[in-house]
Amino acid sequence: MAIVKFAVATCQDFRGRYYNAWQRLSQLDEELDFVIFLGDYIYETVTGPTETRSVQFSDPASALPLPGGNAAAQSVSNYRDLYKTYRSDKFLKAVHERYPFVFVWDDHEYSDDCWGENSTYTEESPMGRCAIAVATRSKRTSSTCRSIWTRFRGSSSEWPRCTRTPAFTAISGSARNLRLLVADCRTYRPDHLIPEDAYPGKVVVPQDALAALQLDGVFTSDTFAYVNIDEYGVEKVLLQLAYRQLAVAAGLDEAAAQIRAQAAVKGNLALVYVNAVLTNPAIGAPPIPAVGKPRGLAFVHMGKRDLFGIQGSRYVVVKDTFDVYAAYQNELTGGSAEDVLGDKQQTWIDGALAKPETWKVLVSSVSLTSMQLDLRKKMDIEDATLRTATI
Repeated sequence: MAIVKFAVATCQDFRGRYYNAWQRLSQLDEELDFVIFLGDYIYETVTGPTETRSVQFSDPASALPLPGGNAAAQSVSNYRDLYKTYRSDKFLKAVHERYPFVFVWDDHEYSDDCWGENSTYTEESPMGRCAIAVATRSKRTSSTCRSIWTRFRGSSSEWPRCTRTPAFTAISGSARNLRLLVADCRTYRPDHLIPEDAYPGKVVVPQDALAALQLDGVFTSDTFAYVNIDEYGVEKVLLQLAYRQLAVAAGLDEAAAQIRAQAAVKGNLALVYVNAVLTNPAIGAPPIPAVGKPRGLAFVHMGKRDLFGIQGSRYVVVKDTFDVYAAYQNELTGGSAEDVLGDKQQTWIDGALAKPETWKVLVSSVSLTSMQLDLRKKMDIEDATLRTATI
């Protein structure tokens, strides 16, 4: 039986780092059939020349300015500079000379945490998502450079034989022992279940939904109480004022902050967040009693603390409450809330898995599992939720 050997690599930021892992692979001189690179071959942002190693744009005016004097690539020239600089590393050169590579993109080939025609450049960006036109242009121009610098070169040998669909790849191994499925988990995926700009107090699983999930007897404490803030005129005005202040501090102008405050501060809001805002010394209003109020889950119960940011959205959520919300959204949307592959790619994968090869290997730039940290020995979940409501 033929043996197929390969290495897996990912995420090689050039800035301030050295490629000792590539150096070690060259030293080992393993007999590999190929190297799979699972995305983030480049990072689209550049920093100042203070880094030990840095990338400089030859046409900085065509890049997207970022806070702190940094910039993100968005022109062909920018992406060309990135690939040219990364590929100048002697250890990376050596492994490319020694082994064939199989590539799949992740987000940083285009823009931080991008998917489809959307991207997020910085945690500090109060608007969360950049303009679609910018993201589209970045993806198109980056793809042009990527195809030049990481192109497949044909071979008369059986390995590798490559066939392509529009966004994903299958490779059949020698003696038909292996089918490698290279999935694209960026083109079709939906937005995060908790958007970066989600209002922490917004109730997203109300009491009747918990009852339908047979969980109305689980989240019963005052931590999960909520009210319709439209019935509390004074408190609503104070909450909108606080929102505007936080939004302006994050970089929005007064007019934009006012619009967003009116859109966010309405309807069902969790008292654990509302009361934290009202009783803040900067406002000094009394809390709204939780007695007799309905119970439900808000973004704050899942770890969302700030108006704009990745914590409690893209990273670090409270598992118990997030799992309930995810199940609820999955049911509401008929599965589309968690569909990162899309119908066409899912059909393709299902068909490929039915092929006759002995082994099927599915690779993805996105982890198929989550990292779970059990903090229950450190703090009670409700205490953690209360802390996330502090502004």
